[in-house]
Amino acid sequence: MISNRPLDSKVETVVTNWLSTYYFSKIFNQHRVVTEKHLQCLGVDIQADLKNYDIKAQASKKYLNNPTNTFSVEISFINRDREENIGWFINPNLATDAYIFVWIPECEHDDGMITDINKVEAMIVDKSKLITAVAKEFSSYGETSLNLASRMRATAQTPVWVNSLKFVCSLQLAEQPVNIVLKKDFLKKFDREY
Repeated sequence: MISNRPLDSKVETVVTNWLSTYYFSKIFNQHRVVTEKHLQCLGVDIQADLKNYDIKAQASKKYLNNPTNTFSVEISFINRDREENIGWFINPNLATDAYIFVWIPECEHDDGMITDINKVEAMIVDKSKLITAVAKEFSSYGETSLNLASRMRATAQTPVWVNSLKFVCSLQLAEQPVNIVLKKDFLKKFDREY
């Protein structure tokens, strides 16, 4: 099985630096790119105007220059020790105040490694409001999202629909992440005003 994490990490650095130069300086009074490992592990990529932001870019090779009208949020994944871990979206121990979801419709890349960005679409979404809305949509379901994720891995059942929420499991990846695919229209309801 393959893992996309090493390349994803490099691409995230390129995207973060581009956003810092061309976007954040226009919308925030002040910001800084977080380089401290302990803060990054707490889901903090940017600190701006006394808030913690986690940048999530749709930057896999197949989405570069071809973004979708959705974004996936992680419920759980399998770590190197083959244990299930809570995904970033529902992890209560992270210090994230808001997500910066990024789509890249125009860029230059070498087999998935971005060399130049010409255009991005970004949406800043309030974390607590988004989580509350997803939990409300999921509340009538008979099991927790983590139980659903475990069952999806065990049975290779994907996708699973819970009301308007689409759960997918990527069994072809080493981490076997289970994500909820959210449409841009849904995310826009929680877009922060700047």
